[in-house]
Amino acid sequence: MKNLLLSLSICFFSWSLSAQIGLSGNFSTIGTSGWEDVKEGENVLAYNSGFTYALDYWFRLKDFRVEFLPELSYGRFDNLPNGNTLVPLTLNSDLDIYAFSFNTHIYIFDLEGDCDCPTWGKEGGVFKKGFYLMAGPGISRTVQNDLVAPTQVFTTEIFPSEVSTNATRLTASVGVGLDIGITKSITLTPFGRFKWHSSATWDGIASLAVRNLNEDDYPDFDSSITQLQAGLRLSYRWGEY
Repeated sequence: MKNLLLSLSICFFSWSLSAQIGLSGNFSTIGTSGWEDVKEGENVLAYNSGFTYALDYWFRLKDFRVEFLPELSYGRFDNLPNGNTLVPLTLNSDLDIYAFSFNTHIYIFDLEGDCDCPTWGKEGGVFKKGFYLMAGPGISRTVQNDLVAPTQVFTTEIFPSEVSTNATRLTASVGVGLDIGITKSITLTPFGRFKWHSSATWDGIASLAVRNLNEDDYPDFDSSITQLQAGLRLSYRWGEY
């Protein structure tokens, strides 16, 4: 046990001597294909695109340019109308997404690399030393806070009510990016990726269908969530390299 703790301490200390942290932001769409029939039937507006912000930590394999970036992120979205609309607002929803992802970057044009150093110090053109493919699993917590307003005048519940839905989902991401060395310590990375969240129930839209006496019109109230993301990452590396 002592040997294990000593080994972990040595690894942590060596990582801390040459570590990299990153901050990123991205513009993200929200896709919910499993809810499309319910949204159309109950006059529920789709979620608007929004922004996601993230913090990550970097480490890599010793002999190959395969890099690992565990990441914590947060995004907020809503379905409020942009401008005037003649569609009755039957369900106003806020969606918060908290996520942990274990992203892996593979530099396919510079896999063996030439040094354990930032992009600035590597040989070759920007594309050769900076382009990577990205993939990674993860887990997310989605929180939907809704104001449900039934449209049927003969329902017994005529006043809007608040409904909250909390769900834990598995995630998977794929994408591409390009590291651009600004200085020896700072790297700027534009990236794009697709992110999938596993299926879960939306209690708010189910409650709306029930109160409108339409619950039997739909097979279920489950849907996965998909995101198309385009963003920038700013990273800082310190220590010996």
